Amino acid sequence: MYETNWQAALDSNPEWITITSWNEWYEGTQIEPSATYNNLYLDLTRKWTAKFKGCETLNGHQVCGPFLDYWKGHGGLAQQGYPISEQFTEASLTDPGKTYLVQYFERAIFEQHPENPPPYDILITQLGRVRYNCKYGGNAPNQKPNPDNPRVFAETGHQVGGAFRVYWESHGGLAQQGYPLSDEFQEQSDLDPGKTYIVQYFERGVFEFHPDNPAPFNVLLAQLGTYQQRKQLCPRPAGVEAPAPAVQLPARQADFQPQNVRFFTSPTQGCGAAPQTTFKVGQMVYAQLAMNEAPPGIEIAITWNGGAHGYNHTDTQVTAKYYKPVCVDGFSLQPSRYGIGPGRYTVSLSIAGAKAGSVEITITN
Repeated sequence: MYETNWQAALDSNPEWITITSWNEWYEGTQIEPSATYNNLYLDLTRKWTAKFKGCETLNGHQVCGPFLDYWKGHGGLAQQGYPISEQFTEASLTDPGKTYLVQYFERAIFEQHPENPPPYDILITQLGRVRYNCKYGGNAPNQKPNPDNPRVFAETGHQVGGAFRVYWESHGGLAQQGYPLSDEFQEQSDLDPGKTYIVQYFERGVFEFHPDNPAPFNVLLAQLGTYQQRKQLCPRPAGVEAPAPAVQLPARQADFQPQNVRFFTSPTQGCGAAPQTTFKVGQMVYAQLAMNEAPPGIEIAITWNGGAHGYNHTDTQVTAKYYKPVCVDGFSLQPSRYGIGPGRYTVSLSIAGAKAGSVEITITN
């Protein structure tokens, strides 16, 4: 009867909810259990109190405040899975030196970014990027682009087609899933031994194709949150060799400096042109790296991060031969294309996996 009355009250969509209970529950002690319902009264009081204090208990874990709002507003159980931890502070997997309040879910990790205005104060950890890089060295074997109504992403050189495109566009797109990091390929499941799925890696997730399920459940997100919690985010599948160690820069290259990253509005200005630090929203921003020399196989990565929307994206290039001198260009950002507004952006440079420094640029109207 108690639960029935509560549910009837909730179904009326009241403006106020008043919860009345005994002090024994508040103080953590016990009242005498009911002969018929045992502790049901206390359990239901605890459940509804948690919910209307801004928390819900799911799978034995409380999800509260902005994390709960994000979970409900971005697919809930079907898309994010159950919570598998409480909230806690953790060093960032992708932003060295930074810590965030996080909560683990089966298919994602939520990060709180109080420096960003809502709805960008909650972001999804780029677990797809971390797993793809450590499991496949950034290049999985036997990839096949899906030719079914493909959407091509010039930013990463990959495309999304068929059921994966439908899922990407209907489940948060760029903000929730990120850019594609691969085309489709077959991967043996780490959670379902003996099963192999067609997958595609994105910055914030991995899509799995389950043809035995009816749409829309034929596309599921891999349980990256579960993998990370179990320390299984980076296993190497059988038959895939460990990626070659990063090429170490010679000692004489210790003079690489972040000021050698220069920015222009035209790709033809060249590394000898005077750099810029301020750009307008409608302009393309080109980044170039000038250095004395570099051997082949050096990965150069430039990460853009900042602005009111919490934009974050990494571009990479690998030197194909011995360069002397070096002028690597082609990194670009078009603020208006991604709805990026005016603001300051930190642009970090990494050479051969080691962070070399960062600079700041300003985008104005």
